[in-house]
Amino acid sequence: MQYSLWRLLLNILLALHNLNRWIVVVLIVVVLVRAYAGWLQKKGWVDLDRRVSLWTTIALDVQLLLGLVLYLGDWLPLWSDVGAVMSTPLLRLFALEHPFYALLAVIAAHVGSSGARRTADALAQHRFLALAFSLVMLFILVGMPWSRPLLRGF
Repeated sequence: MQYSLWRLLLNILLALHNLNRWIVVVLIVVVLVRAYAGWLQKKGWVDLDRRVSLWTTIALDVQLLLGLVLYLGDWLPLWSDVGAVMSTPLLRLFALEHPFYALLAVIAAHVGSSGARRTADALAQHRFLALAFSLVMLFILVGMPWSRPLLRGF
């Protein structure tokens, strides 16, 4: 009984993790459009720029927390056989590569958001945010498990 309840919880969290992935991607695109437009068109820094990068970073933090619970529940026990994990591409993706790129994306988002806030010049703020969130998008796209259904759990 307890095992099936835990499995149900993990399946719900997996569905939320999958849904939030698309929210994160859309928010990153919004940040990138605003940042590159501000940088290339020499626009001023407005409060909406700060808020969108903040919302995106929060969504990434939520994604990381959901992923951490899923990792501890499903993937951490696999490390008892390191050879099997490293020699099987799908296991290696979920046990090592996906969490690694997710962590890099979250770090880049935090550096980008805080760095842009601490910069005084509007052009530099947009440039800093554009470059940092370009890295975030790269890490997300490289680390995303593209072999899985796009809306798993729904």
